Amino acid sequence: MGGVTVAGGQGSGSGLNQLSGPYQVLVDSTTGSLFIGDTYNKRIVKWTKDAKQGEVL
Repeated sequence: MGGVTVAGGQGSGSGLNQLSGPYQVLVDSTTGSLFIGDTYNKRIVKWTKDAKQGEVL
């Protein structure tokens, strides 16, 4: 099965282009933004379309 990486992709870590223990993903149906619970970094990260890195909320 193939897939497309839309968030992360740089391995596990604490950078804004990395996740560590992603737990849950929510999608904003209006904007298409992804909200990802990043467990081990203790943060929620918002990814927008074509973003190169996430935004910590």
